[in-house]
Amino acid sequence: ATALANTLYGTYSTVDNSANTSTGTHSIYGGYFSATGKTAGTATAVGLYASATGADNNYAAIFENGNVGIGTTSPSSKLDITTAGLGTTQTTTSGLALVNTTAAALDAQQISPALRWSGYGWGTTASTSQAVDFRSYVVPVQSTVPTGYLAFDSAIAGGAYSATPPFVITTGGNIG
Repeated sequence: ATALANTLYGTYSTVDNSANTSTGTHSIYGGYFSATGKTAGTATAVGLYASATGADNNYAAIFENGNVGIGTTSPSSKLDITTAGLGTTQTTTSGLALVNTTAAALDAQQISPALRWSGYGWGTTASTSQAVDFRSYVVPVQSTVPTGYLAFDSAIAGGAYSATPPFVITTGGNIG
């Protein structure tokens, strides 16, 4: 059999305003999607739903350039999550949630996804730029009443993270 390369598009759209020489404010949308639900009963409105499965690499969305905003129409950073009206109270629906929805079982506690920070520093002994990574995640602890801790650890130049995090904050507020 002959192997063929294919690129298939369900919908492919290009909008090019680069030849426009007029002055003024221009808004160019490659795609604009809107969904309005009903107010009676139970309704779900989805402005954009993306899914990709079945390939060696599956990406629901790739944003090659620009900033992404959630709760804002003018994001000022790569990912800008903005909310209003919180005042002094945090809720489970405010901010960013990293959740592992796999149910725990006896001797099989489910850690949360990690939040990772990474930067590059100059290693003078190696004479090269090296990654410095920090991550944090929640570790549930099996007990009569489930407890847990927020773990922090680090890795240098792609090395392994420590098996036992060097810094934790427990659900009781203790630091260790």
